[in-house]
Amino acid sequence: MRETSWGKRWTETKEWLKGRIAGDSFAFYTIYFVALLLVFGYIKVVLLGHLSIVYTIKSATADASLIMLASLLPRGNWKYLLLPVPLVVAILMVANALFFRTFGDIIPATMYFASAPFDPTVMKGGGNALRWFDFIPLIISLAPTIWVIIIKGKRFRELNAGWGTLITTAVLLIVSWTAVLRSAYIEEKKYYPEENAAGVYKTIIDADTWKFTYDRLSFWGYALKCINNFRSIYITLTPEQEERIRRHLADRYSGEGKVPPGSVPENLIIIVVESLPWSVYEMETADDIMPNLRKLAGDSTAVTLPLRNLSGLGNSSDSQFMINTGLLPLKQEALVNFYGLNDYPSIGEAFAGESMEIIGEDSHLWNHTFTNKSYGFDKFRDKAAPGGKDQDRRIFALALAEVKKLKEPFFLFVSTLSMHYHYKEHTVTSELTPEVAGTQDKYEREYLNRVNHFDKSLGEFIAGLKRSGLYDRTLIIITGDHPIPANNVTSRLDDDRVFFTILNSPKREIKGSGHTQLDIFPTVLDLMGIDYNYFGTPYKGLGVDIFESEGTAPSEEDYAISELIIKS
Repeated sequence: MRETSWGKRWTETKEWLKGRIAGDSFAFYTIYFVALLLVFGYIKVVLLGHLSIVYTIKSATADASLIMLASLLPRGNWKYLLLPVPLVVAILMVANALFFRTFGDIIPATMYFASAPFDPTVMKGGGNALRWFDFIPLIISLAPTIWVIIIKGKRFRELNAGWGTLITTAVLLIVSWTAVLRSAYIEEKKYYPEENAAGVYKTIIDADTWKFTYDRLSFWGYALKCINNFRSIYITLTPEQEERIRRHLADRYSGEGKVPPGSVPENLIIIVVESLPWSVYEMETADDIMPNLRKLAGDSTAVTLPLRNLSGLGNSSDSQFMINTGLLPLKQEALVNFYGLNDYPSIGEAFAGESMEIIGEDSHLWNHTFTNKSYGFDKFRDKAAPGGKDQDRRIFALALAEVKKLKEPFFLFVSTLSMHYHYKEHTVTSELTPEVAGTQDKYEREYLNRVNHFDKSLGEFIAGLKRSGLYDRTLIIITGDHPIPANNVTSRLDDDRVFFTILNSPKREIKGSGHTQLDIFPTVLDLMGIDYNYFGTPYKGLGVDIFESEGTAPSEEDYAISELIIKS
């Protein structure tokens, strides 16, 4: 009886709904538009919450009205193509929200074509950034489809947008975009008063962050920026540009700083540590959390200092590109996705002996398959620890086994993985007490547990090098890849500097301060006594040797020269 009663009520409800909306085209298009409006409104609130409610409404209306205008055209069965559109938009908005929580920006154009977007590391990071309210736009986006199910498909095919819907959409389109463009113009004139209107919009499109464009010109401004980004992926250098590059590289080369032949270490090992800011090394309990690194960095043969981070937390590329090439990454693009196999200057190419790179993840993630070649490595091992617990222990175990096989002189480049965010899961066997960790925050404790695990793994690797007799003949550099995204741990560990130390350094006295990650390349070449030519001129990268020059921030010309080399 109960089932019959519920079935009867459901039938009556459907008939009631049909009687009110089945024959009304305006009802469907209103639901469709409102769904789009709320989905775009979600991204405005989540990412751009500092903007006014009025701007959020007119900006979301501008985005929704453009899609709505195209949605009025299909007829008959073609109309079914409209139904997935709000869901696709919602998925895109949620993906940008997850990216923003990790990197502080929205997705650069080329990141949509990343080598392995569904890699477990990427998927896990995105899943950990997910919030319950991120499901709201996904549910809202299904409203038009639910409406169609209720009235049944046959009637849906017969619905056509009337003049009322067309006129309403046109008015919304004109009014909302006039308001958005006016706001963008006024806002930009505050920052760039010397620009005219055309220059203002060019400034927005060329801004350093993708979020900046979305702030000012909504989703469709962002879409135009993406199109512009793809339009000029590669360039052909003019003779003037080639001369500009040679002149800039020559001006940066002093010819000084190289270590005399008798003092040069035979071998080189560079260890890039995932998410290691300087603040962790300076913690009061650092001797308990990272005893091996503290001891190594405090040795009489070690040179230790903080470096200013330039990697952009992975927006373009992590520090591997700068360390290996001496160039700056692109400000707005996922560099390794489209430019992974270009002809770059590199330590691997300049180094006379055998070279090898070891990574924990699959080589297809971030295009390691190609960048390994462009960085000049002779050998490559990936999948050292693609998942599971204690990744760094397995990475260093493989590195120790492989380094013993390399013919001296050798260059080994190792990237760790255990300290990769987010820190919601316990992925290491280390268990620090709250007293040693110095915090009750569970995410920060998990991060510090991973630091402790990395430190133990590093200690075992160094001990293995000493047992094999390789340690004293090797220049070893240990540096942080980039800081921790601030939204992953408490502000205590938020630091824009990364840890850097050189073990067995033939030089000791650092020149000045203010050094950046860009200075690793020239410092390595000088300490290893390497002369290197690139682009027809002596080359030490765009940084400075930390023992020869005061550190400085990269100039706009440094970025411009790097972009010319990367894209040509």
